[in-house]
Amino acid sequence: MNRRTAAGLEYLDLATRLLQAARLASRTGGIWEAADLQWWWRRDQHANPERQVFLLEDARVVAASVLTDWGDYLGLDLLAVDHKVERYLDELWPVALGQLAREPARTVDMLVDVDARAVVEVASAAGFVATEEGDFTLCLDAAARPPASDPPPGFVRVSRAQRSHDPHPMIGRNGPNVAERLAECSLYDPSLDLAILAPDGEIAAY
Repeated sequence: MNRRTAAGLEYLDLATRLLQAARLASRTGGIWEAADLQWWWRRDQHANPERQVFLLEDARVVAASVLTDWGDYLGLDLLAVDHKVERYLDELWPVALGQLAREPARTVDMLVDVDARAVVEVASAAGFVATEEGDFTLCLDAAARPPASDPPPGFVRVSRAQRSHDPHPMIGRNGPNVAERLAECSLYDPSLDLAILAPDGEIAAY
């Protein structure tokens, strides 16, 4: 198994391919989608290659240890092509610890599947402490998707494709470069980047 460190758009490509392959391997497995890591790109362009380490088998990305900078804390995520991080843990966990050792001391957040006992054990041994916080990945059949409802009278639903020259509605939350960063993501579709305009033209929701 070979290791590769990657930064910037190379990181984004490798992480996307890894998680797309993982979703094809299991419809409901794992925690993250490729779209999740692409969404994170709006905040962290992963410029430091030492923070992103990928494991390859015969040029195929099979696992990764990814650090995302959220400002006041780091997010550590262990990813695997079949969602079974335990299969790669002997090699992946020392990599993750090495990544963290190069970072200034600050809080590190790690979301772990409760069924991944081996991951829970090594994380606990390294000083991670379980909290009450968590996350869920849910699945909806396309046939069961309800129709889109119309906004209230006077409000208008618009897409980024219709208003590409206006300031992006999420600048306040994600900074002035959010539109450019989302446009760099292969899964981004401006026709699905929606906002609701109030009667006075202000952003009411997005």
